[in-house]
Amino acid sequence: MRGKTFQKADLGRTLNLLLLILLLVLLNLWSAQRPKRWDWSQGGVHRLSARTLALLSEMREDADLYVFVSELEESYGDLRQVLESYRLHAPRLRLHFVDPDRHASEYRLFQQRVGWSEENAESSVSELALLLSLRGRRRALRRSEVFAAALGGEPAFSPRPLEEGISSVLAELMRGKTKQLCFSQGHGELRIDDAGDRSLRPLLQQLSFDGLQAQGIELGDKDDLSACDVLWVAGVQRPWSEDEVRTLESFWRKGGRLLLALDPRIEGEAMVESGLEAFLRSLGVQLGRDLVIEEDAGRRLSSRPFEAFFVDRFGDHPLAHSFASAKRPLLLQLAQSLALDPSSDARVLFRSSSRSRRALSPRALFSGGGRELQAAPDLPLALALRKEGRPESRLVLIGDSDWLTLPSEKASNLDFARACVFWLLGRNPALERSPNVDRALVMSQSDLRALFWRVVVMIPSSFGLLAFAAWWSRRR
Repeated sequence: MRGKTFQKADLGRTLNLLLLILLLVLLNLWSAQRPKRWDWSQGGVHRLSARTLALLSEMREDADLYVFVSELEESYGDLRQVLESYRLHAPRLRLHFVDPDRHASEYRLFQQRVGWSEENAESSVSELALLLSLRGRRRALRRSEVFAAALGGEPAFSPRPLEEGISSVLAELMRGKTKQLCFSQGHGELRIDDAGDRSLRPLLQQLSFDGLQAQGIELGDKDDLSACDVLWVAGVQRPWSEDEVRTLESFWRKGGRLLLALDPRIEGEAMVESGLEAFLRSLGVQLGRDLVIEEDAGRRLSSRPFEAFFVDRFGDHPLAHSFASAKRPLLLQLAQSLALDPSSDARVLFRSSSRSRRALSPRALFSGGGRELQAAPDLPLALALRKEGRPESRLVLIGDSDWLTLPSEKASNLDFARACVFWLLGRNPALERSPNVDRALVMSQSDLRALFWRVVVMIPSSFGLLAFAAWWSRRR
């Protein structure tokens, strides 16, 4: 009798062990099919942005990313972490790590296979860090694009520029021809090649994610703008000539896509024209030649009513839908109003508040009122126009250019500028907000559901199974 009891106990322990092994195997298979990673680093340095994740989800072809960074370098581990994040979210992206120091012969063989040499490179071979290949096309990233200069002069790893570089190159290769954004220059417009208050560099860094390339042009030197997919005119400080306006009109008639961000031009105590008024009047649109003043203290960035203010009253247009539904305001400064003719096909993108006023001269800002300071609620501040036909023309007009450079965590200016470009190019303008890089741990709803099933369901269930097996083995 005792022998049978021992046999049952041995059988129960064996069953417990088999159940435990089976449970571990199932958990391992389940986790392998649904890999998850959590970024616990300060600032989430290894977390890919929402735009990069959206780009990787569009991959339908195999791509190869070659990494030419030595394992002996101090930042190699951090670099590999970011690249592994790419591979995790894009199974079609294959990583190839080639150490130029330890595998010099393989590195030289690779050079011969892809035709890379000092003669056809922009810089020396030692500066080649990454090379991305897709559809037979190749693009390289130099070490200066992977490593940022540290204060001590030594190269230091910086994940954000690396992600921007890889994602912009990948977007360019995936989407074929690079879209050209031409920025008018020569009239005091916002700059694309400078840093500072009037620089568009932060915006251009965002647009590089989408495979868009920027170039500055002077219309006086170019009569043919056919290479421009979108023409920007932002922050005009000096008037346009008649020849330049004719070039702009010709571009519009041929199916051009325009983004005009026009500040009120002030000379002394008078509002003056920019030279584009006649062209806009032909489209049924007029510039207000005024200054919009926001009297609602809850919408102002400071106590002074003639400075920056928030706009959250969006119109019925695809460009504005996602911002209106998500309650994502924009920040404007020293804007002028717009007016639409009854026959115009333009649609308002956003308006001022019901407590706004308009100043007809700069003097009205300090004189305390008079006829030059008028109550003017619900003023149109931006509009979009689509001219049907073949070819189709599109226009976005905003009575302010400062919104392209104003830094504010509470506003969605850069996202709105990106949405404008998308709509002008005929893409979907609906966007996701950029990720909050200040959070150390980010978990989506799907992550929380997965954590719930693991902690609340699977782990207690496994202990329940083990307890049942132990109870079963002790039955007599």
